[in-house]
Amino acid sequence: HLQYCLHHELSLALEQEDLSISIDFIDFITTYGRQYVDQSEFARRYENFRTSILKIKLHNARKSLFEMGVNQFADWSE
Repeated sequence: HLQYCLHHELSLALEQEDLSISIDFIDFITTYGRQYVDQSEFARRYENFRTSILKIKLHNARKSLFEMGVNQFADWSE
């Protein structure tokens, strides 16, 4: 039962994080006037954005001399 509860809590946390990233992506699209040619490009750009957000959060959680943030390149791949 405990294992199920932990799995359920983790699933909820990940869903909330994904929802937060999705909202941030819509804000990003609006802010930078992005238009994608089809659903495939939209999905690819979303995954690039999601990866960028996770890297930014990981970096900013550590002590560093600088803080990272979202800019106009957040939906690009490396």
